[in-house]
Amino acid sequence: MKNRSYWFMIITIILLVLLIGVGFLTIPRQIERTIIVIGKGDSASKIAQNLVDNNLIYSTFIFKLYTKISGCDKKMKPGRYIFEEESNLFITINKICNGDYELMRFTVPEGLSLEITLNQIAGSLNFTRSSLDSLANNSEFCEEVTGFDIGSLEGFLYPETYHVEDDSTPEQVLKIMVKQGQRLFKQAGVGSLEQLSYYETLVLASIVEKEAKNREEMPIIADVYRKRLKLRMKLGASPTVQYLLEKQGKHREFLYYKDTEIESPYNTYLNYGLPPTPICSPSIYAVNAVLEPANTEYLYFFADGAGGHIFTKSYQEHLDQRRSMRRKK
Repeated sequence: MKNRSYWFMIITIILLVLLIGVGFLTIPRQIERTIIVIGKGDSASKIAQNLVDNNLIYSTFIFKLYTKISGCDKKMKPGRYIFEEESNLFITINKICNGDYELMRFTVPEGLSLEITLNQIAGSLNFTRSSLDSLANNSEFCEEVTGFDIGSLEGFLYPETYHVEDDSTPEQVLKIMVKQGQRLFKQAGVGSLEQLSYYETLVLASIVEKEAKNREEMPIIADVYRKRLKLRMKLGASPTVQYLLEKQGKHREFLYYKDTEIESPYNTYLNYGLPPTPICSPSIYAVNAVLEPANTEYLYFFADGAGGHIFTKSYQEHLDQRRSMRRKK
């Protein structure tokens, strides 16, 4: 009888331990949104302590025991994990072992210069500006990723929303952005124009991107600029001078006359042809506008003050329209 009682007690204790273990695994607990980052090479002990410190699990011992028995201790994947509202040990372990981590998300709007684009990326992904600058302005890296002998990635970091791994490096992120632009531009047919090379198309598209306030006008503006290039007229594009001023730390919504007199290869009021580099990262809409411009007789335009432009065929008509608009104000 004593023997039977003894074994009954042992079995009872084992069952209680199992029930407690199951409780730790399955009892849900309310949590606030919590982000856990698991690094490459993190041990089960380190991960368990991280989870306990953030109130996601109750016991490091049960976590390590379960992951050891199930073999998950060798399957836990590094990444950025988000836990929301309700969780338990089983859900937590399952999430980590299945690699159900969140990708880092960042958005770069169209029409930003390289300088501002790098600021956006650095702020979103917690990179240092110096790490991005050392790549984006390195001629060897630029040639490697673009195929062009250029001094910077100006115009090549395609504007879009990206999702990248938590441990992505600045080099990997910049390559992803360049490749995305090249993929879209190739599909659109960039480089197929007889008059413009791939790089020249990108440069002109960047000017169209900055000039147009709405996408509907992009093909018309592209048509005007392409005609001016063909007729060997100066582009007279305000955005190229604004880009020059931005590099000097100045911002102008409207240019002064003295701005158009600045000696620089980016000043398209003084120089013929395109500026030496793109002035921003153009969208596929601006690129398509350059590839397939509208068919108009316009050669001039100016901003109407309401987000659009007034287009004219002759310079005299251009002047008359501007005078008329000034009288209305």
